[in-house]
Amino acid sequence: MSGFCKDAISHYFKSTPSKFYFFDEIDSTNEELKRRSFDGAPHGTLAVANRQTAGKGRMGRSFYSPADTGIYMSILLRPEVEFSEGLLITSAASVAVCRAIEKVTDVSCEIKWVNDICINGKKICGILAEAVMSAGDKIPESIVLGIGINVNTADFPEEVRSRAGALVEGDRTTLDTDSLRSAVAAGVYDEVTDIYKDMLSRRFIEEYRRRSNVIGKQIRYGSGNSFQTGTAIDIDNNGGLIVRTEEGSTITLSTGEISVREV
Repeated sequence: MSGFCKDAISHYFKSTPSKFYFFDEIDSTNEELKRRSFDGAPHGTLAVANRQTAGKGRMGRSFYSPADTGIYMSILLRPEVEFSEGLLITSAASVAVCRAIEKVTDVSCEIKWVNDICINGKKICGILAEAVMSAGDKIPESIVLGIGINVNTADFPEEVRSRAGALVEGDRTTLDTDSLRSAVAAGVYDEVTDIYKDMLSRRFIEEYRRRSNVIGKQIRYGSGNSFQTGTAIDIDNNGGLIVRTEEGSTITLSTGEISVREV
């Protein structure tokens, strides 16, 4: 039985969640909070799982979520902004996750636009924001913010093995794995809910820029089978990636996929 549990995580909270659900196994913490959103779950509700059987990533992908090796968590937010601010929310969450990890471990985190947290060039965390909408509304009933962190995951699926990494490699922490997972999960919740209170001020954007591992690099960008090349030159105040195209014009990306080109 894992020592990663509700009581262990609760030990590390600075601010107590309005509701906190822990699951040894679940399909997806995002799906669980979407279900609870329709039942009136309050702002700040938290769901954490030891394992997901149908973890969700961006672009409809799955998120590998084996037992005992990661943190799989979702936070329900009751916003007062349109979901067009979704990029701002995921950008703020990226900064919050970096802050939480660095407070617990001896490691520096970078952000690969839009919202992948990287250590030494390897993705150790993904973030997915999903809106729960009612027909005709512009402001979501809720936004479910999903965060998956590879803590000591090692046996990745072949399709992500070259890009994926884990938080625990070498002497990055003195905590055992379960205590580390508990401390980071609680820290992420505290940092996300704290930064969200002041999100629209955009004060966190400068930190997001400093943590970017793509600014100044040549990238491929686009979606589906349509990709172009350019140079990432900045992050705008909404979290958009400003790119100089090969033709010399400037565009701002608010969605899609990018990869850093090897030069």
